Amino acid sequence: MKLYREEKTVNIPVDIAWEALKEMNIWLPKLSTNKVVDYDNDGVFFKPGRKYKVTSKEDVVMDCEIYSVDEENKKIEIHAEHKPLKSVLTCSVTELGNGSCKLMRTQGYPGWFGVIFTTFWGKRESGETGEYLDVWETHAKTLLK
Repeated sequence: MKLYREEKTVNIPVDIAWEALKEMNIWLPKLSTNKVVDYDNDGVFFKPGRKYKVTSKEDVVMDCEIYSVDEENKKIEIHAEHKPLKSVLTCSVTELGNGSCKLMRTQGYPGWFGVIFTTFWGKRESGETGEYLDVWETHAKTLLK
């Protein structure tokens, strides 16, 4: 499985960075690769079992689900698919001390279709991984105020 992994050290307290991740429904539409994030606004977004759709700039709709939320270790796992393409995304926050932390994102595309997809779209996915951390950090900074 091809993995896209990136991490970024930021001068933001770990609790603020985690809170920003929990508000991903606000900042996900700001990614240049996304057009729309659609979900039922029926309460808390960030919870296991939450289903939502992400429409890419190319008009591909990914059916997504927050698969697990580990509050103690500040880590989430999201599964997405646009049959036959599947994706597994994990995001986490690690405390570094002195009011800073590390944001981490890993995305993988399992199976043969994942291999084919990443062969043609690898550059796009690699760029999205870095941009994701930047947009997440920007949102976290708004929570510092």
